[in-house]
Amino acid sequence: MEKTKKIPNMSVAVIIDPKEGLMLLKEAARGINKGYVAGPGGKQEKGESLAHSAEREVLEETGISVKLKPAGYKVCYENGQEYTVSYFMGVASSSEDKIISTPEGKVVWVKISEIPYNRLRPEEEEILPKILEAMQNNESMSIRAEVHYQPDFSVTVSVINNASS
Repeated sequence: MEKTKKIPNMSVAVIIDPKEGLMLLKEAARGINKGYVAGPGGKQEKGESLAHSAEREVLEETGISVKLKPAGYKVCYENGQEYTVSYFMGVASSSEDKIISTPEGKVVWVKISEIPYNRLRPEEEEILPKILEAMQNNESMSIRAEVHYQPDFSVTVSVINNASS
């Protein structure tokens, strides 16, 4: 039996400007999301809470500070590795705030109705709309997903969500 190697926990933030109907996305230039579009995020540092990790990553990758709340997690199994990605959601004070891009990737505001789902990781096509719907309805969200990436590049996703006001 192949041993599964554990890598650091990661976080990703879903940040919106509800007044303008926009979501903040990063076109990843490196890391596990290279070639994909995703919310800002990254690896949890030693001694750091996941919430602090997510807020730190948002600030480092976008230049904006935003208060985040938990939205759930996914456990991924890929190439013999297991890792957890925690989702956080937050509302930006304004999409007019100056954003930056870094070597991690280009950061842009995108109309929620025009999110390029074909450029997201395959499981995000199922997970992101559920988080966005909860945010737009001002509900709390707790999504759980298990994702298995197969050697033939197919993906199996099991999503359980429990949104509550």
